[in-house]
Amino acid sequence: FPSHDSSGNVQTNTRTFSSSANYGFVGNSNQNAGTGLPSSIVNLFVEKDATNWQVSLNQALTITGNLAFFAGQVVTTSTNIINIADNATATLTAFPDESFINGPCRKTGNDAFIFPVGKGSTCRTIEMSAPSNVTDQFTGEYFPTNPALTYTVNYNDPAYSLSPMIYL
Repeated sequence: FPSHDSSGNVQTNTRTFSSSANYGFVGNSNQNAGTGLPSSIVNLFVEKDATNWQVSLNQALTITGNLAFFAGQVVTTSTNIINIADNATATLTAFPDESFINGPCRKTGNDAFIFPVGKGSTCRTIEMSAPSNVTDQFTGEYFPTNPALTYTVNYNDPAYSLSPMIYL
């Protein structure tokens, strides 16, 4: 889905990709999703050939079916975020430390969910129980750093259970 590529045998002035289609990123190099990908799609799979090869999003993306990781990372930001819609799922398949969302991930709906997030070459899933409403939204992201460097934390307060090594 390169946003700058207009070469090849078939060319048109307008690109239209279906929001009811399935899409995949494969290969052995970094990829940029570009702006041709619809903002909402059914299924997305990531199956890169090498460890830590990444796909970067250029816009927010909603998955209504399944986000499947076989190998590789999807790089997101707070603006270019992946939203997993109500009743949609995310699966980590073969190599979990090589496959995850490197950045924030949002879950919408009333489903229990495991956020497939990480940084660098480390996947650290975050599990949440089912919220009450189909409109509830939760965002998860992994940070491999001491949260006390960012937030004021009272480790002696029994209401907190927070690692001084990482935060999610």
